[in-house]
Amino acid sequence: MQTVLTIAGFDPSSGAGVTADLMVFAAHSLFGSACITALTVQSALAVRSTHPTPAAVLRATLDCLDQDLPLAGIKIGMLATKDNTLVICDYLEKYQ
Repeated sequence: MQTVLTIAGFDPSSGAGVTADLMVFAAHSLFGSACITALTVQSALAVRSTHPTPAAVLRATLDCLDQDLPLAGIKIGMLATKDNTLVICDYLEKYQ
């Protein structure tokens, strides 16, 4: 089974973000891993607030996951901050 990574926010209503991505991966017989860029307080009706993951935690998560299974693909969603975007760009450079 191929492993894919989603880098995105967490939507507790599962309409988007990491939870939705993992459902799509499973539907296509892919093993999904996730790096959460932000927590949101939301329902299916509205987003009330967004709480970004600190860039250092994001980088540590990516480095930890990178030591596990080789990736067949990466899906990127909400990055939440400029610092998170820079961390993701740096991480992706090795896949050029």
